[in-house]
Amino acid sequence: MDQTRMTIGQLARASGVSVRTLRHYDQIGLLTPQARTLAGYRLYCHDDIERLQHIRLLKALTWPLRDIADLLNRRPPVLAATLNWQLEAIDSRVAQLQQVRATIQTLIRSVETGGQVSTTEFLTQLKEMTQMEKHYSPEQLETLASRRAELGEAG
Repeated sequence: MDQTRMTIGQLARASGVSVRTLRHYDQIGLLTPQARTLAGYRLYCHDDIERLQHIRLLKALTWPLRDIADLLNRRPPVLAATLNWQLEAIDSRVAQLQQVRATIQTLIRSVETGGQVSTTEFLTQLKEMTQMEKHYSPEQLETLASRRAELGEAG
């Protein structure tokens, strides 16, 4: 096993997670480093880094920190089952987006060929968009938007 030990600053730089966030995770018991220096500085090992990866993944999937802590502290861990559930939710979302995309493409073709878009077509598209908005709460949509901005175009 990898015996690497990283200080909080090193982990922050390597992971892109702020020192403030790592301190907060430690304070609430979500990610407590397994080691400390004689001076009391946090030292993160492989297992801590793996746990941080799980935390950030679940956080990106809009899980609240209290639920993440509960999930990761269960024995046996149920992370695989949870991730499978999240994957199913994402697949459902992708299918919804593909349907909306197809509807929008139909509307574009109609407009580009000089045709008029019917009220029914507009209502179909509006209904699909409304259903998508109901899938996520406003807070979840905000979290997704901030995460998207945080990751940048390449992410």
